Amino acid sequence: MHKFKYALSVIALLSACSLVATAEAPIAQTEASAPQTLAAPESVPASEPAPVVSPKLDKAEFKVVASSQQSGSEINNAFDGSPETMWHSNWSDAAQKHPYTIDIDIGKLAAVNGLGYLPRDNFGNGAVKDYEIYVSRTSGEFGEPVAKGSFAREMDPEKPGKPKYQKVSFPTTWGRYVRVKVLSALNGDRFGSVAELDVMQDIDAAPFADEICDLGDKTAVRPSEIKGETAFNKGISQNAIVVDGNTHEKGITVRAGTEIVYNIDGAWDQVQGFVGREAGGKGAVTFRIFADGKEVFKRIGHGPNDVKQPVAVDIAGAKQLVFRVIPDNAAANADTGVWVELKLVRKGSEE
Repeated sequence: MHKFKYALSVIALLSACSLVATAEAPIAQTEASAPQTLAAPESVPASEPAPVVSPKLDKAEFKVVASSQQSGSEINNAFDGSPETMWHSNWSDAAQKHPYTIDIDIGKLAAVNGLGYLPRDNFGNGAVKDYEIYVSRTSGEFGEPVAKGSFAREMDPEKPGKPKYQKVSFPTTWGRYVRVKVLSALNGDRFGSVAELDVMQDIDAAPFADEICDLGDKTAVRPSEIKGETAFNKGISQNAIVVDGNTHEKGITVRAGTEIVYNIDGAWDQVQGFVGREAGGKGAVTFRIFADGKEVFKRIGHGPNDVKQPVAVDIAGAKQLVFRVIPDNAAANADTGVWVELKLVRKGSEE
């Protein structure tokens, strides 16, 4: 009888231990077992799902333009995700012929490394044969193609009677603007047509650093015109650039009434730096920056005892910059102003 009670006690104890272990240990999953989800404690907020990063860039963010399109078959049809619609060059105008260009603004800087192309059904008029692909960081400014070749008349083995989706890969190139140039058609006709286009990105590419050009160096970007007395990376009243009692290695010192013009072809995103005064001035000056004729920065009445002020101006797409320092009164005619550590910035990728 004692042995029987002892056995029951052991069994009860093992059962209790089993229950405790079940509550603490993870449940082993097998192919036959259904997945179980345990509710998170109220004190621990549920984590947000990780964003899905796809090699295909989001076409909803694209802005696209074609050099030719037929009414009802506009270029947006090639980016709507439907193989049933298509872009077609203008067939009503007999004078239009190859090459045709498709320009894609993907909406951000990306590590572009490929293109996906779906021909129209039955490889009808305009189905692309020869092509070139370009990638650029600057709108409308394309150099050499990153890829060129020919698409084949190839059917999809998994979709009988349908054209095969074809991919073009090329070395990772950082850019925002993609140009597809259609050079010829498979049927030898004068048209161009596309059911769908995709732009691919390298999701494993390392972040791309900002590019910086110090204007005081007069190297990568040089002034196209200078009016007035200027000194690059040095002062006018003395050799060093001294502003607010601090010495700066980089900057442009100018006499009041000076204008400096740069032609930058839309290649830069920001102007950064400071404006300040050399010691010893008598009057106040005004600093002004113009981008393509529009004033984007103004610092009025900067006196000799005022501390330097920051400059951070967006100039994306601007083709010309003008920097002016104007005397606010006769007392400032001989005064100097300093564009301290003035630089152009071309933004890199977001880390």
